[in-house]
Amino acid sequence: MRVGIQILNHNGLKWLPGLLDSLTRFGAEDQIVYLVDNCSTDSSVDFVVNHYPNVVIIPMEKNWGYGQAYNRSIPRAFADGCDWVCLQNTDTIVTKSWLKPLAQVASADPKTGIMGPVFWEWETDSPNYYMQGRCPEVIECMLDQNHAPFNKDWIEGSSFFIRKECFEQIGGFDPLYFMYWEDAEYCRRARYFGWRVSIVPGSLCRHHAKGSAADLGPGFFELRNHFLFKMTDPSSDYMKNVLLAIRLGFTHLKHSLAPPNGKLVAELLQAGCSASLFFNRCRRRRLAIRLAKEMAGAGETVHAS
Repeated sequence: MRVGIQILNHNGLKWLPGLLDSLTRFGAEDQIVYLVDNCSTDSSVDFVVNHYPNVVIIPMEKNWGYGQAYNRSIPRAFADGCDWVCLQNTDTIVTKSWLKPLAQVASADPKTGIMGPVFWEWETDSPNYYMQGRCPEVIECMLDQNHAPFNKDWIEGSSFFIRKECFEQIGGFDPLYFMYWEDAEYCRRARYFGWRVSIVPGSLCRHHAKGSAADLGPGFFELRNHFLFKMTDPSSDYMKNVLLAIRLGFTHLKHSLAPPNGKLVAELLQAGCSASLFFNRCRRRRLAIRLAKEMAGAGETVHAS
């Protein structure tokens, strides 16, 4: 497995030395490391150029957020001969056991399209919030390199491996998502087209969690994109998606009204309005995905006959 490791950066000087040092120590010999810079205004790009000259800089003309920046940078890794790309947050550190289990899964199962490691907390050897909340069944064996990977609905985007053939089939991230929930939507789309999404025990990474986006905060984007995600499930009935989104809205409202979260009320209303404006466009995209899969199946039938 030849991997291109792309690090999305926006004023991430605080985090980059730790991550780049860990990639130097524990990465693969033939890896290519890229810094995808979303118009940083600190000295992070100059720092990388001066201290890590082997890192390839991919500058963006503006801050595109997570998905759209990677949509512009990922093809570069595949053009450079990589068969996997890893999207790595700045606020992560990889460990000695990070890459080998992932390479074994990539080699053993050609239908694994997206995969990622297990996560420890930043300062302790304990499962982080993602493992506890989304992958409790993995915790008991999370350090076992001989354990089979777990198939998941989605894995978080802080250390997110994508196979070249998967990217070529399903395309890039949905541009509606500036940040938050784009990883979940991408995994859902990959599974819809028959790819496996796996978390790999024994592959270990530390994640600070929201450190790279601390200056932006979750708020509006997290709420709005959660609505969009619920509204646009291509494998679900249209009205079911709407009802789930309404239920989600009431759930957020309930939590927003509880002290000390009064500020979230305005963010919730803004997110709901924004999501509704995008709704028809999202519905068309959902139908287009379904139609594309049906057409692909029809083409395979004609070819087989």
